[in-house]
Amino acid sequence: MQEERASIIEAPMRITYEPAPVKKERRDPRGATQLATFSSPGTPMIQEWDAASAVRWAYIANTYVYRCVDAIATAIASCPFRAVSPANPKDVNLTAPLAELLGPPPGSPNPNLSPRRLWKWTVAQRLIAGRWAWELERVSESATTGRVVGLWPLPSQLLEAVPTDKGRMYFDRFIYNRQGGGAKAVEFVPEQLVYDWQPSQTDVRQAESVLQAARLDISVAVMQDRYDAAFLKNDARPAAIIVHEEFAERAEREAWRSQFLGDYRGVDNAGRPIFIEATPGEEELNRTLHIERLGLSQKDAEFIARYESKIRAICVAFGTPLSVLGDSSARSFDNAGQEYRNWWEGTILPLMSELEDAVNIQLAPSMGSEIGKFETSHVAALMRSSKILSLGGAIPQFVAAGIITENEVRRELDLGDLDESTITQMRDDADDSDDDDDVDDDDEPSTDQEAPVEETGREQPLEEGRPASDDSNARRNTTRMSEWEVRDRVHVTEDSSGRLIIERLSTPA
Repeated sequence: MQEERASIIEAPMRITYEPAPVKKERRDPRGATQLATFSSPGTPMIQEWDAASAVRWAYIANTYVYRCVDAIATAIASCPFRAVSPANPKDVNLTAPLAELLGPPPGSPNPNLSPRRLWKWTVAQRLIAGRWAWELERVSESATTGRVVGLWPLPSQLLEAVPTDKGRMYFDRFIYNRQGGGAKAVEFVPEQLVYDWQPSQTDVRQAESVLQAARLDISVAVMQDRYDAAFLKNDARPAAIIVHEEFAERAEREAWRSQFLGDYRGVDNAGRPIFIEATPGEEELNRTLHIERLGLSQKDAEFIARYESKIRAICVAFGTPLSVLGDSSARSFDNAGQEYRNWWEGTILPLMSELEDAVNIQLAPSMGSEIGKFETSHVAALMRSSKILSLGGAIPQFVAAGIITENEVRRELDLGDLDESTITQMRDDADDSDDDDDVDDDDEPSTDQEAPVEETGREQPLEEGRPASDDSNARRNTTRMSEWEVRDRVHVTEDSSGRLIIERLSTPA
C-alpha cells in the first residue's frame, strides 16, 4: 500500500488550463458621440449641404454633372451583387436571402424595382447628397428584429437625422418629411433603415458630397449655360441702351437706374435692350438718340475657354474622364485602355467597396452568414493581361526549361496548385509518352518530307493539305526562346490526372 501510494505521488501530473472567457466590457465614448455643433435636444440636424437644391440646380441643370453621375452609377449597377462566403469570396450562394434582394433577377428588393435600378439610384444619391437610405421591410413579427423581405429607397433630401447626445450611436431616429398635401412626417428608428453617409471633415454626422466640393465650378458652368441661352434668345447681340438727353428730375434718373439694376442685369437678361422715349424737340433723331454698346462679345470675354476649364474641373471632381462621357477627342489610341482602367481602379472600385461595407455591416448580419460583394470579373478594363499566357504555344518549352512552373501557369488559368508528387508523375508520364512516340516513328517510317528549317529557327509554312497538328513536334523542337508568339491563340484543357493540355488554334503570322 505504501509503495502504491509512492508511485502515485511520483507519477507526473498533467494539468489542463482553460482560461475563462473574457467578458467584453463596452463603455460609451466620452466625446465622439456628443454633438460637435449646437443643436436643441431631440431636434433634427440641419444639413450643411442642401440635397434638394443640388438635384435641381446642379445635377439636372448641367449635362456634364448628370453624365458623370450617370456613368459612375451605371458602371456600378452593371456589376451583379453576389452573396458570398466570408472565408472564400469565390463561393457564391445564389439562394441566400441577401442575393434574393440585391442580386440579379428573379430576385428584387421590392415588387416595383429591380436590383440594378436600386443600385443606380443609390449611387446617384451618394454622389449628389453624400448620403443614402433604404427602408427595411420586415415580416410581421417585429418591426425592428423580423426577417428583412424588402428594401425601399428613401430620397435623402426628405430624410432628417436626429443626433444623439450620448451612447454608442450617432443618430437616435430619422424623420421622413413627405412633400405636399400636409402629409404627416414618418419617424424611423435606426433598426428600420440602412443609412450610410460620407462623413464630413467638420462634423462626423454631417454628410459631404462630390457636388459640394465642385459647387463653384458647377455654378459658373450653369450660369454660363443660362447666359448663352439668354444671349441667343435676345437676338445674339451685346446688351445695349438707348441714351438721351439729361433727365430733368432727379427722381426720374433714380427710377431709370433702379429699372436698369433690377430688370436688365443678370445672365437671364443677357442682350436685352432698354427702350426710353426721346425728349420732344426740333433736333434730328440721330442727334437726340443713339445706341451705346454695354456688353462684350463672346469672343472678347473668352467664354468658351472659361467654360471648358469648368467642365474639366467638374470631371476631375468626379474622377471621370471626358472619354467615359462620350467625348474622346483628347484621347489617343495608346492610352485609351489605361485611361479606362484608371477610372475603374481610382473611382469605381473605391466607391463600390464603401457600398459593400454599408450593406455588410448594417444588413448582411441579420440575413444569414453570407456577405455581399460586387462581381467585376466581366469588366474588360480590370482583366489583367497575362505575360505567361501570351507565350502561347511556347509555354511547354518555358516549363521544361524551368523558367516558369506548372503551378504558375495554373494560377493564370484560375486552377488550383498541384503538389510536387503529382507534378513529378505528370513529367514522368510525359517522358514515357515521348519515348513511345519515338518507337512508333522508328517502326513506321513517315512518308511525309519534313519542311526544312531556316537558321533563324522559324518554322517553314506547312505543306498544302497537311494538318497543323502533324507539325506540332517540329515546331516544339525548332522554336527558339526569342520567338515568343504573343499572337498565338491556344486552347487549354485539363485531363483527369491534372495535366494541362495546350493546343494551338492558329499559326503565327
